[in-house]
Amino acid sequence: MMDRSITRRLAPSFLACAGAAAMLTFTAVPARAENPDGCRAKIERAEARYDAAVYRFGRDSALADKKRYKVNSVRAYCYRLFGEGWDSRGSRWHREHW
Repeated sequence: MMDRSITRRLAPSFLACAGAAAMLTFTAVPARAENPDGCRAKIERAEARYDAAVYRFGRDSALADKKRYKVNSVRAYCYRLFGEGWDSRGSRWHREHW
């Protein structure tokens, strides 16, 4: 069994190390900054998934509605971030909000 004097000396160090480890473990990692090309890729991917759902299930299907909502959400997100939207049909950036 350990001597009580050693335990009393090591306890504050142990608590400090445990606190530091907990702080490092639960500290959030800063998010990667979004760039316009990343937004363009997200919009194109969402539109491709929407087009596939329309082709496979029809324009009025529940899945197509869900994919349409996702496309609009991604477009709005990118517009809020950069003040521009990507038009994949015309392959250009535009400043008008739809």
